[in-house]
Amino acid sequence: MALAWTNQAAASIAGRTMHAWFGVAPGFTFDKEDLLRRVHQNSSLCNLLRGIKVIVIDEASFLKARVLDSIYLVMRYVAPGKRKSCIPLGGRQLILAGDP
Repeated sequence: MALAWTNQAAASIAGRTMHAWFGVAPGFTFDKEDLLRRVHQNSSLCNLLRGIKVIVIDEASFLKARVLDSIYLVMRYVAPGKRKSCIPLGGRQLILAGDP
């Protein structure tokens, strides 16, 4: 899965914007329970996220810590099995790119 913060960056990597994928829009207020409830209620999203092995995020310098916290939480939540849910990002790789 290739993700970027802006539409232009997403188009340049043939990916999607982060807020479209994870439901983390600009101005997002981190509410752990609400986020997990929204993910849990969308079974097709859960199944899709379970199949991801690598997450690539372009324009990482635009990210706020709460956005990475949200991704971390969601990927652990959808990880199959109890052991993987204890591993950071549910055992997926995270690649961050962008300008310093």
